[in-house]
Amino acid sequence: MADWVLSVMMLAGAGLLFGGIYLIFTRKNKKQGILMLVASLVMFLNVAIWTVPAPAPGAATNTGSNGTTDAEG
Repeated sequence: MADWVLSVMMLAGAGLLFGGIYLIFTRKNKKQGILMLVASLVMFLNVAIWTVPAPAPGAATNTGSNGTTDAEG
């Protein structure tokens, strides 16, 4: 299900991107074109955030100045 949603978001983001570029270059409605570009950027960043792999459970993330983790002491 998540793959389907991410695919739809990418298609919608591409549509907003090309539609915004079209509106800006044809000088029909520059303000709406800029807002469409911003909306497409937000969609692409949301997809990027959701596709970044999460760290494995129990993986050490905090290291001290001597290279040891908090769990090691």
